[in-house]
Amino acid sequence: MTFEKIYQYNFPTIIRFGMRSSKELGDYLIKNDLQRPLIVTDPNVSQLGFFKELVGDIKRKNISAEVFHDIHKNPVKSDAESIATGKELWGQHCKSCHGTKGVGDGPKAAQLKTEPGDFSKADFQGQPDGSIFYKTSEGRDDMPSFKKKIPDADERWSIVNYIRTFKK
Repeated sequence: MTFEKIYQYNFPTIIRFGMRSSKELGDYLIKNDLQRPLIVTDPNVSQLGFFKELVGDIKRKNISAEVFHDIHKNPVKSDAESIATGKELWGQHCKSCHGTKGVGDGPKAAQLKTEPGDFSKADFQGQPDGSIFYKTSEGRDDMPSFKKKIPDADERWSIVNYIRTFKK
């Protein structure tokens, strides 16, 4: 393998790497009409020069990229109590858009500008707990932030534990 060439793998998502392959990202986002990508990495990588350059390149193309690097393990044990708490909160706050089983078929889903997604799929379930927690806490587009609606972080972590039960 030489780093002068750009390589591509397609499992489970497209992964491209090689010298200057990151320079293609902005054009890829524009081509696929991805206006607000969420880039998830760890705190150390977010401080490296190449990563800062990558984010700068994207922003220079007028793409509003958001970087999340506060990934950590779920502090709430996934047990019957946590899952029951998550299920109850899901019914109160999430079910109307995401549906009973998290497949995006809730009664309000058709009214949304953005598709709620299918949380049972492998690509969603492959995300770290911290990424799901962040998205639940912060919200985006039609998805509201739940930091104020559910101020107890452990309860939001319990929702993450409940979401894990949707895995096919």
